[in-house]
Amino acid sequence: MTPEEITADTLYQRAVLRVYGPWVTSEILPGAERRHAMSRVQHARLILAIRNAEPPHPNRGAVRPNP
Repeated sequence: MTPEEITADTLYQRAVLRVYGPWVTSEILPGAERRHAMSRVQHARLILAIRNAEPPHPNRGAVRPNP
């Protein structure tokens, strides 16, 4: 991957955490959707850890599912 692709993918992984992160603890989502969100979040965290990239700030730009 080029440095630009790594930067773009790192931003993407942070966005995944912002969007799917709140879904992991949501009581609203059915089990299958929650498991999908957990898988996406675990993968994004792994990629960011491998790159030693900071995860996104927990309260900045968070998207939460509607009740």
